[in-house]
Amino acid sequence: MLFILSSSTETPSPSDIAARLHDISELCDNGKFSDAEHLCTLLLTHFPEAWSLNYNLGLILFHQNRYEEAINYYQKALAHDHTDSDLLFNYALCLSASGRLEDAVTIYKQAHMHSPDDVDICYNLAGCYHRLTILEKSRHWYEQVLRLNPNHASGLKNLGIVLLKLNDTISAHTCFTRLLALDPGDEGARHMVDALEGNVRQAAPAGYIKELFDDYAPHYEASMAEKLSYQVPVLLQVYLKQYVRFKRPLILDLGCGSGIIGQIVRQLYQCRLIGVDLSARMVELAALKNVYDQLIVAEIADFLRSTQSNHFDLIIAADVFNYVGALDTVLAEARRVSKTDGMLFFTVEHGIDQQADICLATTARFQHSMPYLHRVCELSGWQIEALDKVDLRLQGGTWVAGLMGVCTSVN
Repeated sequence: MLFILSSSTETPSPSDIAARLHDISELCDNGKFSDAEHLCTLLLTHFPEAWSLNYNLGLILFHQNRYEEAINYYQKALAHDHTDSDLLFNYALCLSASGRLEDAVTIYKQAHMHSPDDVDICYNLAGCYHRLTILEKSRHWYEQVLRLNPNHASGLKNLGIVLLKLNDTISAHTCFTRLLALDPGDEGARHMVDALEGNVRQAAPAGYIKELFDDYAPHYEASMAEKLSYQVPVLLQVYLKQYVRFKRPLILDLGCGSGIIGQIVRQLYQCRLIGVDLSARMVELAALKNVYDQLIVAEIADFLRSTQSNHFDLIIAADVFNYVGALDTVLAEARRVSKTDGMLFFTVEHGIDQQADICLATTARFQHSMPYLHRVCELSGWQIEALDKVDLRLQGGTWVAGLMGVCTSVN
């Protein structure tokens, strides 16, 4: 039974705090954060200087995503004990979640001074530096993680990603090979090894795509807009205005992600808009924009196969085919579900000196050649109206070369 105050007039003694903290912990374990917050707040009216109560209220608020309030209580706790590494760790975690990455780095370093062999502190420090794109420091801290735990799977994976961004493909290959040795069934590690070894795949594994974008979701839009100068939304708007003449179209946003393209479509047309994406977390972000009539979590080829024929007026696949190697199946299914006057807009990455039809780049994304796209579109029942060279986004300070495709269905 929980030992809870019967009224606000009942005065607890200092010796009660430990018992009440147990009650608070039990409430949190059962997901009753509001009750835990109420009890903790009530106790703080009697013991406002109790660092453990301030700390626990910070934890409770953090788990409710009330980061700024949580920060306030962590700071009150730190005023009474600034050496507790768990308190410092959770304070830094909250700062990071609120987007205050530089502040989070400062606090994680303080925590590291008190607990230099704490793997989680090193790992989160590396993650903050990664998000700040301070890649050499991110590399250093991921290497510290692996010094402490050589088989830390997430550390190996993220170090490999950082090394790729630093153009150290040899060391990145070592990371992903080690990761694959730890778990031979790791689809993402296998995909990365194939990319770095130049092996050809038909498509990126569904599990890899889902994990990639589920992890990326909280930072996706800020990263694309602020750091990568993502051009596709602006380009797509221009091409849609130039080519589309539908009055009230039924539109499919294939690989809708966080809904960036959906916002543009909704501004342009009075339409019915369906979004499909493999990442549940990205779909959650898309839902917050309130621009889709329906959102579905599914693999794009599976969704197309389950959809009736002659259904959509317009299909948009922006930055989707980068994760699909061979396009014959998805393009044929897209044609089947399109109406007789249907249209398809898509982007792909395009290797400047690309000779092969399909290339799996060291970024683990596919690139497609212009001759291949002309051939596969024609075979799938699409007529290319435009296939223009465009800049998609920045990567390592260099523009990623791409193609913008506009197709109409062939009867």
